[in-house]
Amino acid sequence: MKVTRNRGFTLIELLVVIAILALLITLLLPAIQSVYAAARRLQCQAKEKEIALATNAYHDAYKRFPPSNHTKKSGTNELRDGYSFLVDLLPYMAQEALWKRMDVTEQLTETERAASASEQANYPLEVLRQAMPMYRCPASATTPYVDETATPADLQAITNYKAVCASTKKAYQLSAGKSTTKTIYDTKKESNSADGVIYPGSRTSQSSVSDGVTNTFLLTESEEQKYARWIVGQECGVYTMVDGQTFNDPTTGSGTNAISYVHPTGFEAGKFGPDSTVKNKMQNLNRDYTATPEYKWTDLISATSKITFKNNTSSSEQTQYGPSGKHAGGVVNHAYAGGAVVAVNKDVDVAVYFFLTTRANGDPAVEPD
Repeated sequence: MKVTRNRGFTLIELLVVIAILALLITLLLPAIQSVYAAARRLQCQAKEKEIALATNAYHDAYKRFPPSNHTKKSGTNELRDGYSFLVDLLPYMAQEALWKRMDVTEQLTETERAASASEQANYPLEVLRQAMPMYRCPASATTPYVDETATPADLQAITNYKAVCASTKKAYQLSAGKSTTKTIYDTKKESNSADGVIYPGSRTSQSSVSDGVTNTFLLTESEEQKYARWIVGQECGVYTMVDGQTFNDPTTGSGTNAISYVHPTGFEAGKFGPDSTVKNKMQNLNRDYTATPEYKWTDLISATSKITFKNNTSSSEQTQYGPSGKHAGGVVNHAYAGGAVVAVNKDVDVAVYFFLTTRANGDPAVEPD
């Protein structure tokens, strides 16, 4: 009887098969990583949209948007040690029980207070330890806490989503109690407040966003690690333009070149993108924070508004990151005040980014890249 033997792979054939599989994996890996990156960006957009919709639900209840930071008068001073807008939104994000652990009318301190017949409970330290996945971008390189090595009792949770409070530091200063005049943009245009939708102490309504809630940013992402504690109002806002830039007054006169709104120096009506003469280095989204980390925040905080918790320095210290993110392609997700979310490229035209920041500047209708 003739016996037939099954022939197996030779060593060389096996090595060839392994090499082919390795090559296929190498070719597929970028595609797989791209899919994961796109999924993280979409997850981030979903979270940002949920926050924006919660902000609108708050508006429906109170007829105004929440301030980015609660403030409180104390004699001639205006204290800025208040809770953030993210705390205000907790009841609209299925977190009412946690919200009841805080008294948003009070300053942020290390003092914890049980509820009484006349006072609401206030447990800032307890709530500060609560990591909030809904306030964290899945693509972020930050860690959930300021200091991961801290003891469980001293953990301080951060957020990756912040309010777009103003276009410039000078505009933000109007709501931070540091400006001695009402002049913003380094021009003669005057205002009583910062120029974003929500900012410290704001009481903005949808009707006062005359540029339109569908054309004005409410939120953005930030890679700030240290000064991004989600309950601390002073640490939950950003401004969008690089410090030291100048902006022009509305152009008087008539004709196609007349500009009736404040605009970046060098901007010409209707010229955006490749046709624009305005440089992108004027906006913080395109900033190389590694090379120039001084996203100036220190002088926005008054001497009476230093928020200190255990094992952490005062929030009047220097922050590093403003609008920023870790998504593929250099995009950063932004939410409009109306609730829509868009991925903005870091090289977006600076005039477009400026116009989308301001709430009542009479801007032209524009779309980000």
